[in-house]
Amino acid sequence: MSSTTITPSDGNRTATALPPTVNLHLVAHCNYACRYCYARFESERRVPRTQVDAWIRLLRLLPEHGVRRVTFAGGEPTLLQELPELLEAASGAGSSPRS
Repeated sequence: MSSTTITPSDGNRTATALPPTVNLHLVAHCNYACRYCYARFESERRVPRTQVDAWIRLLRLLPEHGVRRVTFAGGEPTLLQELPELLEAASGAGSSPRS
C-alpha cells in the first residue's frame, strides 16, 4: 500500500490512494466509563484551538483526495465543544460526517 502524507499546517501535501472513509479520533476521554473501553473520563479536558484549526484544514483537504466520508471517533466526540464546527467543515467540503 502506498504512503500518504497530508500536512494541513503548512499546506504541503502529497497523497496517493486515500480510502473513501477516514476515521478522525478527536478525543480520548469519555463520560460513560464502560468496563471494556480504554477511554477514561477527565473533567474539562480541552483540545487546543490550534488542533481544532488543523482538523478543519484537514477536513477541507480530504475531498480533493477522494475521501467521501469522515467518522468522528475517539472517546466520546460529542464532549468536544467544537464538534459543530468540525461537522460544518466536513459537510461543507463535501464529506458525509458520522459520529
